[in-house]
Amino acid sequence: MKTDTSYTPIENEFQNFVCAMFAGESLSVAQLRTLRYNWFASAAVAMNLLGDKPELAETIKAELLDFADQQDVWAH
Repeated sequence: MKTDTSYTPIENEFQNFVCAMFAGESLSVAQLRTLRYNWFASAAVAMNLLGDKPELAETIKAELLDFADQQDVWAH
């Protein structure tokens, strides 16, 4: 069975992230592959967490925002 790839929100968000975070920079194929792998792995973990415990959605969101605020990598 072929997967419908006409709508790929995780890939689309990945592309938007790469364009925003690495604008004007050249990433190698290996770097992009590693970033994509980590992006999809993170999405899978989040999906599993929310699937198992949907009541944690707001707590998980707050934790992610707190983590992002602490990262100097976001301040390009």
